[in-house]
Amino acid sequence: MMYISPAIIPRIALISPSITIFLEIFINSVQYFHLLRSPDSNYHSISAYLSHISTLDSLRYEIVVDLLSLFSFLIVLLSISQLWNLSQSIWKFLLLYNITMFSLYQFPASIIKEYFVKGQTIDIFDLLTTEVYDLFNNLIGQAIVLLIADFVIRKSLPLPSSEPLQPTISDNNENNINQQNINNDNNNNNNNLPARSCCTGKLWIIFLIVSVCTVFIINVYAVDFIMMDKNNFVKLNNATVVKSIKNLTDHVNFPYEYVYMQVNGSPNAFFVGIFKKRIVIVKSLIDLIGDPPLLCAVVAHELGHWFHKDLVKSLFFSIFVMIVLTIYIYFTSNVGLSGFGLGHEIPSVIFLIVIAAAFELPQFLLMAIMNLLSRSFENSADCFAARLGYPIGEALTILTGSINYEIESAELYSLIAENHPSLSKRLININKCLAR
Repeated sequence: MMYISPAIIPRIALISPSITIFLEIFINSVQYFHLLRSPDSNYHSISAYLSHISTLDSLRYEIVVDLLSLFSFLIVLLSISQLWNLSQSIWKFLLLYNITMFSLYQFPASIIKEYFVKGQTIDIFDLLTTEVYDLFNNLIGQAIVLLIADFVIRKSLPLPSSEPLQPTISDNNENNINQQNINNDNNNNNNNLPARSCCTGKLWIIFLIVSVCTVFIINVYAVDFIMMDKNNFVKLNNATVVKSIKNLTDHVNFPYEYVYMQVNGSPNAFFVGIFKKRIVIVKSLIDLIGDPPLLCAVVAHELGHWFHKDLVKSLFFSIFVMIVLTIYIYFTSNVGLSGFGLGHEIPSVIFLIVIAAAFELPQFLLMAIMNLLSRSFENSADCFAARLGYPIGEALTILTGSINYEIESAELYSLIAENHPSLSKRLININKCLAR
């Protein structure tokens, strides 16, 4: 088997989040300056203009916080061995790590958010009290997760190859001497081997099984979770709307009894469920659009997601992401974490921190791919509604105007960060579909 230097893991753990944060800063900066150049005449209402100002504040906040995140994370990762040497205990390390991140990142980020986003006078004492309370809750949650992770890791691990077996006690002096010689030889041989982390063995198999099962469980019970409040999800009661939507669902062979209305919520409609399927129309959307053909256009769009099995495709993509993360875990556990200067005994909490850092860049790229797929799903669903003869373009125009989303994003920002196409692109796509 090819030898891989343990030094590669610290390099990946440092380079991956650094590149990711620089990319995020660059993309957000492109979007910020794009929106900043937009003239006031582009906004047709005060609420749209205020929404634009709020977006600019949020982008400024994200850029500054990304810089703060990079600074604090690099300091913590470079000093992780010193933090462990100071604590020499998983629980002390967890406390020390969280206090360090709180001081370097979380509390300063909260101050920046108050300044950039909320624009309020900052009460440091009240803010500190709130953040300390959140820190305490996070510590409890992390401790529970760590107990579970540490139990799973220890159960899945054989004795690391770099640790020699202890000699057994024997009354036979000759056997004792021979055993001691064997152990000495083993120790000499092990000195030539790279130090391994604690997290070897079958951890990657356990992670793959648990993560894939979790994804399936979430999809199986998604409908039950979303529609937990039975009073908020009811059957449609407008006779005209019911007749129009029932004709539509009958036309595409989708059971009408799976269509529900959500009483509270912003104007929207969505399709959910792979096994137990539901289409939900928010009441505020019915009030906003009113006209049954326009409302049916929105429902036809959601039926397009059902017809094209978009949720099934998303499920398989999620499983693919889990497989990629499993490969990272397998690679890291086999190379080991001795490159951090921590020796043989590596606590599971450090292993999880390193895995999270190393996976930052792949996660960023995979999310960009997921957004690309999502935009493709939206375009296909628009085409589905348009080809059924419903005015989906007009419905989208009304819906988009209701949420004050009038200015298109920068091309690069839209390509990477947005999961829905802009209104103009959707209208162009709809016209192309009708022209075919």
